[in-house]
Amino acid sequence: MIVGVKIMGEIVNYPRKVVLKSEAPAENALEVIFPEEYYVPADTAVATFRVIVKRPATRNITYTTKLMFDYSQSDFEAGTRERQVFNLKAEDKVSMELWGITQEDWEYEPVFFFGEWSETKMRYMITMLGCVSFMNWYYNEDSFFEALMGNVLYESLEEYKADSSNPPLLDENTGEWIEFPDLSEMM
Repeated sequence: MIVGVKIMGEIVNYPRKVVLKSEAPAENALEVIFPEEYYVPADTAVATFRVIVKRPATRNITYTTKLMFDYSQSDFEAGTRERQVFNLKAEDKVSMELWGITQEDWEYEPVFFFGEWSETKMRYMITMLGCVSFMNWYYNEDSFFEALMGNVLYESLEEYKADSSNPPLLDENTGEWIEFPDLSEMM
C-alpha cells in the first residue's frame, strides 16, 4: 500500500529520513513490511512511501496494526498529535461488493458461465484468471471470451482435483467441491 505523509514545519533543501514502525495488538496482528528506506525529498513537505501489508492468516477475520513514525530514528520531531498514527485494518475476504458485482448482475448472465456464487469459487477465478475486478474482466472481450472458449475454469479445476496432493476447494455454501459448468457442452 502507499502511505502519504505531509510534514509540518519548514521546508529544507536536503532530503530527510523517515522511519516507520508498526505496533500491532497481541491477537490478529496485521504484519507490515518496510521494504526500503524512506526520505522526504528536498524542497518539499510531502512524500509517499510504499509498505507491504501481509495477507491475514485467517480468512474473514479483521487484522489490525498501528503504523507510526519512529521519531528516535527519523530526521523529524513529532508534530500534531492526532496525525501521528495510521490505523490499518485488513481482512482476507472476497465479496461481491469488493469484486465489483451485485447479486442482480451475477444472476443476469454470469451464473450461466460460472455457476452459483461462492467466495471459494471466486478466489479460484481470481487466482486462475488474474481477475481482480470482475466487471473489468467480464467486459474485456478478449480475456472473457478466451476463458469461455478455452473452458479454462472447468478444465483447470478438473486438473487440480486430479492431483490428490491438492487440498479440496470447498464451497462454503454447500460444503462440496466448487464446480464450474463444462462450457464445451454449451458451445
